[in-house]
Amino acid sequence: MKLGLMLPAAISVMMLSNVTLAQQRVLDLTLYTSDFGIVHDKRELQLEDGVNEITLGDLPRTFNPETVYVEFEGRILEQSHDMGSGNWAEDIYKRLRGKEIRLISESGEVIEGTLQAHQYGQLIVEDRDGAFVYLSNAGNYRLHTEEDPSPAVQTQMHWTLESEQGGVQPLSLYYQVSQMQWSSGYLLILEEDEETMTLENRATIINRSGMDFPDVRVRLVAGAPDVSEPKGYTMARSGMMAEDRESSSIGPESFFEYYVFELPGRIHLADQEQKQVALHRAAAIPALKHYRYATGSVGQVNRNNNNSVRVEFRLTNNEDFKLGRPLPGGLVKAYQKNDELMEFIGEDRLEHTPAGQDFTLSAGRAFDVTAEEKQIRLEELSPRVREEEREITFTSRKEKDITVEVHLQLYQNEELTGSSIPAREVEARRYVFEVPVTGEAESTLTLQLRRSN
Repeated sequence: MKLGLMLPAAISVMMLSNVTLAQQRVLDLTLYTSDFGIVHDKRELQLEDGVNEITLGDLPRTFNPETVYVEFEGRILEQSHDMGSGNWAEDIYKRLRGKEIRLISESGEVIEGTLQAHQYGQLIVEDRDGAFVYLSNAGNYRLHTEEDPSPAVQTQMHWTLESEQGGVQPLSLYYQVSQMQWSSGYLLILEEDEETMTLENRATIINRSGMDFPDVRVRLVAGAPDVSEPKGYTMARSGMMAEDRESSSIGPESFFEYYVFELPGRIHLADQEQKQVALHRAAAIPALKHYRYATGSVGQVNRNNNNSVRVEFRLTNNEDFKLGRPLPGGLVKAYQKNDELMEFIGEDRLEHTPAGQDFTLSAGRAFDVTAEEKQIRLEELSPRVREEEREITFTSRKEKDITVEVHLQLYQNEELTGSSIPAREVEARRYVFEVPVTGEAESTLTLQLRRSN
């Protein structure tokens, strides 16, 4: 009978045993953007029929024992784990307690004997004459020993388990690990003629778990599962950049309410490593550049930051824009080709964008297009009604004619009573005006607004 057991956090400590572990091991890793991942560790154990005591090594320093889930032909009776202190010196001296050591100071003083106690860099050594030597700072000495102290910092899990059969059998171990995460980022490359652009989606994977993952299959989850503190367990199914070609992608798989990107093949993910992998690249995207100006309600003249006109790119996540796939949220850095160089032109943040959805990427403020907004009339029609007339004048130093979209947002007690250019109401009390601006000229939009108190 195959049993799965979710183990509690508080478990008594067990002694280590000498049960042989088979060498075969397969690792799968599912990473989330919330600084944690799920490891699926498949191993083979050499077990005896009945009760066995074993030690599992090669675990990340940041693994969460509360999230352990295991499947094999039997059941776990008891579990403990040793995660080390996180301090190399403390872990080394802990392992060497009761062992022969040799300490040499910078001045050449030699102390030899059996390490009896240690705490926070303080040592008590029993020398060969039976005398005890107290050292207040072990950091002043070089340590020599015939023992290998390095396993002291390795995270280990100790099990007492009951197996229903003897011999080699497979075991599936799931657990959550922290200080591992991935994030999505984009590069937008605008061509010099500003007709088309390229959008590259890259995943950045960070491993600070304290363990190398030498040959691991990696899956990246795009979404926002709820996570408590400490982070709870979520069961998951278990040359860096892509070639420079017209279009390439790692297709996402729908999973619950999220999407999963499975990287091709297996990769080496070293501890303290940051790795980038290409998820998608779409070239020859139409570059639909727009100019946008935002203004507000009655009396809020010059509410726009420095009267700035912003430059935006409007896209739709469909095949017409070489997209049409779920886009994980991330920072978009935009560049434009300039002869043989690439110049930075702005950045924006893209939210999670499903297929078929419109989205906008802002590059920054236009330099050659300016706005001046002023109130030309403010009249009290009654004690409860006030009316305002406002002018917004746009000046362009560009050779080409452009159109500036003016976005007006009003409160519930306000209304638009007139305008020099027809308005388009895109949603309740939010209006858009398309103001044509001729090159090297000015254009003015006039608004009549009314507020009732």
